[in-house]
Amino acid sequence: MKINSIKEIFEFIMANILLQQTLLIALMIIGSFVTIWVFKKFFIPGISSLILRSQTKWDDILVEHKIFDQLAYIAPIFVIYELSEYLIFGNLFIRKALATWVTIRSVFLLQKVVDIFYTVYEKLPSEKPKMNYKGFIQLIKIVFFLLGMLVIFSIALEQSPMALLSGIGAMTAILLLIFRDTILAFVASIQINIYQTLSIGDWIEMKEYSADGDVIDINLHTIQVQNWNKSIVNIPTHKLLEHPFTNWKGMFLSNGRRIKRAVSIDISSIALVTPEMLENYKATPFLEPFISTIEKEIAQDLQNLNTSHLLTLGDTPLTNIRLFREYLKSHFYQKSEINTNLTFMIRQLKPTSEGLPLEIYLFTKDTRWTTHEEVQSNIFEYVLAVMSYFELEAFQKPSGKDWQTLQTNKIEE
Repeated sequence: MKINSIKEIFEFIMANILLQQTLLIALMIIGSFVTIWVFKKFFIPGISSLILRSQTKWDDILVEHKIFDQLAYIAPIFVIYELSEYLIFGNLFIRKALATWVTIRSVFLLQKVVDIFYTVYEKLPSEKPKMNYKGFIQLIKIVFFLLGMLVIFSIALEQSPMALLSGIGAMTAILLLIFRDTILAFVASIQINIYQTLSIGDWIEMKEYSADGDVIDINLHTIQVQNWNKSIVNIPTHKLLEHPFTNWKGMFLSNGRRIKRAVSIDISSIALVTPEMLENYKATPFLEPFISTIEKEIAQDLQNLNTSHLLTLGDTPLTNIRLFREYLKSHFYQKSEINTNLTFMIRQLKPTSEGLPLEIYLFTKDTRWTTHEEVQSNIFEYVLAVMSYFELEAFQKPSGKDWQTLQTNKIEE
């Protein structure tokens, strides 16, 4: 009975063509899902386990990029292709669909392979900064995508890819308009990499885009900058060629970060140095060599001028601010935090209504922001504190308390 029932079912199926085709399509779908499940459950974990346990580390990149997952989606194609031969209707449609699917998965596979090569390049040890090829990688992916689309259209229209390409000439203007940003970005990426004007980790400033921070990513179309306030700015790559920007990489490579800040001296506190003051300052270690040289010049000038005027040094009077400058110069020159191989000077700027600016222009050895600011703060705290030793006063605009004191003094008078 059982055998007869199965036989009857088989005969019924064989007699019903529509049912045969329906069951065949169902078998294709089930077979595809089973094949994918087998690959993901057994084949891919097994291969991945063998690769990860091997002593070679480069093959681990294949697992990281899930290259074998693409095989799980290609394997069902063989099942569907073999079963499609028994279809009476829809055979051509299924063959086209399979060819399209193979093209799509092949494009994904090629893009994964490109990513693998880029990852290998990134992990290669190098003493020099590496060129950033991320933009080129993205361009190659776009080319693969466009070629894949061309093949898919050729399959659907049953035309050769070359025949389709010959008809694209008339659409060149439209294509240039569509891919304008991509073309500009590609040209910019080439120039950035050739001249190495920018790399990941560089600190850049670009006022047009309110960018002031570290470059965290460079790709074909955009440059990502993380500002110091932790906000993210996306700058179109080709805009780097159109607008000026500052790259602070040279500062880090020079092993020096600049301090350029001035303190305003109250002009009324600037005075000539008396012989008594000069003797007192000679006890200061950093001033003793300078004062000894000055005294020799004074003696020579006195002899040449036949006068006893001690303060005349040719045409240049010796002032407390000059001694102050020489003291700061000698004092900071001895500091281990200062890079004396770079520009080092203590200079006066043009006097203003707010006093005489005394500018300290030098470089710290440590280019890190926090350390640099600490050294700079220490320098100016010391400058302000030691100023009174030379009977100099810093200029400061009157505050509310000053006006209150002045008013009180007038009332008392």
